[in-house]
Amino acid sequence: MFYQQDDFTRTAEQLFTADVDGIMLIAAINKSNSNIDSYITEDIHYEEIYVIYVELRDNKHIEKIVPIMHSIIPNPAIIVYNYNNTINITTASKRKNKVDSSKQIIEDVYSSTPINMESADEEIQKFITDIHIRQQSFANLWRLYQSICDRILMREVKSILWSYYTPPVDTVSIHELIHIYNDLQKQKDTLQKEYKQVVNMGDQAEIYMQIKNLGEQQKQIVESIKQYF
Repeated sequence: MFYQQDDFTRTAEQLFTADVDGIMLIAAINKSNSNIDSYITEDIHYEEIYVIYVELRDNKHIEKIVPIMHSIIPNPAIIVYNYNNTINITTASKRKNKVDSSKQIIEDVYSSTPINMESADEEIQKFITDIHIRQQSFANLWRLYQSICDRILMREVKSILWSYYTPPVDTVSIHELIHIYNDLQKQKDTLQKEYKQVVNMGDQAEIYMQIKNLGEQQKQIVESIKQYF
């Protein structure tokens, strides 16, 4: 059980108990069953990739559940969450913890926007085709996993540019730009809530200008992302 592990907090246990209906290991991809070479260095360890299915009772806390799952699982994992036939596919790039070799440090989490499996949308169908294992790099298990991460990243790009693209060569820079864009959005959301609560017109005007400035910064980020396609 996940909540029997030392790193599992009481808050995480309550979250999983309330929102997670079931967790199932679907596959473990390794050299022996895929003929794809392992990739092991001083910093990263890709000897086996887990494919895990999670059935949710509720998806309102999925943004909190996703990083917890990846932090608890030592192996690189492709985790598919399902709620009412809408799925979310997640991965996370990890490196070895040099202080505690039994643990991994998460560097980035990749999460597709919700995908309605009953949708006939062309972009969703293209993404489903692109993320199929046969479309990925088989150079080694690390390249296979990074290839899947790149496909998921393009779903995040789609939520900003409103178009689905094939991953370019430089996905690291795009991911960094998306982080900045999302941080700006969080600041906007906070200010918009604050705007609704203030009654002084001067304060409202100041908050409005801050929101507008953040929006302009987001537009610049969008233009920077577009340059990669």
